[in-house]
Amino acid sequence: MAKALPIIRSEIEQLLDNNISLTNREAVLGFTIDGETSKDLDDALWIEPKQSGAVVSVHISDVSAIIQPGSSLEANALSQVETRYLATKNKPMFPHELSEDKLSLLEDKLRLTVTIRITLDESANIKNTSLHLAHLTSLQRFSYSAADATLHDPSSPFFQMLRYCELWAQKLAWKRQDVGAIGLSRVGGVNLDEEGRILTTPMYHLSSSLETLAIPKRLAMRGKGGQ
Repeated sequence: MAKALPIIRSEIEQLLDNNISLTNREAVLGFTIDGETSKDLDDALWIEPKQSGAVVSVHISDVSAIIQPGSSLEANALSQVETRYLATKNKPMFPHELSEDKLSLLEDKLRLTVTIRITLDESANIKNTSLHLAHLTSLQRFSYSAADATLHDPSSPFFQMLRYCELWAQKLAWKRQDVGAIGLSRVGGVNLDEEGRILTTPMYHLSSSLETLAIPKRLAMRGKGGQ
C-alpha cells in the first residue's frame, strides 16, 4: 500500500480561504442522499420528468476546479487512489478539512460540480448524455432513513421528487432484469449486492434505488450512452 505523501499545510489554508468562481458555469438543482454520518458528500441528484421520459442529472463535486495540478494535495490523492472506508472511520483522498467541507456538496452551501445529464425515454433507454460545468447549492441533505420516511410523507416538498427517483429506478431495474441482471437481494435475512457479497450496512429502500440510478451515470462516463 502506498504511503501518504506530506501535504503542505499552507495549501489547505489557502483553499479554505479562496472564493470560488462561477464563470461559465450553469446553476443546477439537486439534493444528496447518504449514510447517517457521512460528511464527504460527493454527488447529488435531480430528476426532471418529461412528456415521454425524464432527464436525470447527477452532480459530482468538481475536485479538479479546487485542487491545483502539481500541488502536494494532488500528489497525495494520486498516491492513495481512493477514499478508504474503515470500520470506525474513513481515510479520504484529501484532508478532512477539504473532503468534508469545500469539496463536499453540503446543504445550503455553494459548490462547483461536473454535471452528467442523462435523457431517458419512457422505457428508460438512454437517448442522450451530456456533460456540464455547473454550480450547485444542495437543497436538502437526506440520510437513507430520512429519505425512506419522506417517501411516505406526501406533505414533504421532496415527496414527489423521491417518488420520481423510485419510479425511474424501478424502470431501470426492470430493464436490467430483462437482460439478466440480478440486482440487490436478500437471502436468509442477509443482504447481498449484485455480486453476491454480504452488505454490512442496512439496505434502505432508496439506497437500492440510488444504486440503480447510478448505472446510466456510469454508462455515460464510459461513453456508452447515446450522444
